[in-house]
Amino acid sequence: MARLSHLHARRPARRKRLFKDASRFWLLGLVLLAILGSNLLANSNAQGNDPREAAFNQKADKILRSIRRAADEDRKAVLKGKFRNETSQVRRLSRIAGVKLRSDNTVRVNVAVTLTDDSDSELKAAGFAIESRVGDIATLEMDVDQLPNLAELSTVRKIFASVIRHPLNDRARQSAGVDNNSGQRVVTQMGQGVAELKLCWT
Repeated sequence: MARLSHLHARRPARRKRLFKDASRFWLLGLVLLAILGSNLLANSNAQGNDPREAAFNQKADKILRSIRRAADEDRKAVLKGKFRNETSQVRRLSRIAGVKLRSDNTVRVNVAVTLTDDSDSELKAAGFAIESRVGDIATLEMDVDQLPNLAELSTVRKIFASVIRHPLNDRARQSAGVDNNSGQRVVTQMGQGVAELKLCWT
């Protein structure tokens, strides 16, 4: 009997301790949630309040957005002392797009811009050097960090990365039977394998 009364006496103390531990746990969870929520809100406000970033996200193509992310990743790697040329994200993208990583770690990119009209006066007034222009399309080479400034201009409709195309003439010649296995050009000029076409007039 004495043992049972001893157990009953310990239960309220145990419940009190469990309640106290649970309260601390919930309080800690609420504090962490408040901190995370305020950070997320601050980040979304910082991005949402910048009209240049909003304009860039709306007007730039997918490759340009990838180039900006790659430049940011390379900069982070430089700051951490982990940057290597062979793992550079910008160099990887330079195989498909007109982008260059310079020795001072600046990134230059070639872009094509479609304008809302035939005037390029706003581009020139903003300090952008136009390389060529045909109708409402202009090409520029610029620093990747200037892309949001370009996108913010009212006469800029869309911005596209300059894409590198690799011709597949070697495969085309092989499939047409012009090259043999040694890589030498072979043209028989015998007309073999050409189907005969007969026309019938009625």
